[in-house]
Formats: sequence, C-alpha cells, structure tokens
Amino acid sequence: MRDAALKKEIMTIHAHEHMKVYGIFEVTDDIVENWEKYALIVSDVLPFDRALDALELARTPGAAEKVVVVNED
Repeated sequence: MRDAALKKEIMTIHAHEHMKVYGIFEVTDDIVENWEKYALIVSDVLPFDRALDALELARTPGAAEKVVVVNED
C-alpha cells in the first residue's frame, strides 16, 4: 500500500523554527498505520491546480499547520 501511495506523491517541506525535519521514509509506516491521528494536523487541502497557492500558504509563518495538494485524476 505504501508503494502505491508514494508513486503519486511529491513532498515539499517548509519548516519554520524546527530543529529537525524528519525524512518521509522515516515516518511513512506510522502515517499509513495511524492516518486518523495525522489527519488532525492537516489545516488545508487544495486541488492540484492551486499548487502554487499551497506553496505560498505553506511558506507563510502562522498561516497553516500542514497543507496537502491533491490530484483528483
């Protein structure tokens, strides 16, 4: 399941005042197994055609917790 999800996923991380940012492969299994817990920190979901808006939102301190861009194809 993880491999199928990763084939369509690109992750860009904007970190503000974080001492350590973990790589996606270090946390992927936990995200898959506990997705309900992680869904609580997603503050914004935008369609792919608004990806540039999502990047702006993600890089603005205090504007969002986690921004997810989805491609509905």
